Amino acid sequence: MTLVELMVVIAIMSILLFFTSTAFTTHSPLNTLGSISKEIYYDLYFAKFRAMEDQREVSICFDKNLRINGANRSFDYLIIRSWTCDNIINPIKRKKITTKNISISTHPSKITFSPTGFLEGLNNTTLTIEASGHGKPIARDIVINRLGRIVLGDVYEKNN
Repeated sequence: MTLVELMVVIAIMSILLFFTSTAFTTHSPLNTLGSISKEIYYDLYFAKFRAMEDQREVSICFDKNLRINGANRSFDYLIIRSWTCDNIINPIKRKKITTKNISISTHPSKITFSPTGFLEGLNNTTLTIEASGHGKPIARDIVINRLGRIVLGDVYEKNN
């Protein structure tokens, strides 16, 4: 190989690397939203089956100002063996999302599964995970119906 051929190969590789890195950075919020929403989806199923296994209520609390052992801690959500999110002693699972530009919203801020695996309360509950970054924010919903069925929705663009 000559020096000219080597420089041409390096130039072509750098151009390809530039275009592939641009493609990955534009899809980064989509990939992040997908992985975090699936993780929350699996944690919801974990809480449902834990409630049926332990034969007691299991809740997921989505409150950033939770008190664990009397101290304020910052978690995105906790899975606990209780129907109330006040002064939690021993949570089953603690979850802190380290990725920036992700927000979780639900009303009410707690989802409780009964010992039969049903959702406590009278209505369906929708959990929305939103990712912002490049361009318009995108979101994905997780819907839990009264009978405890958990459905992971499609990704959509969020209108402000």
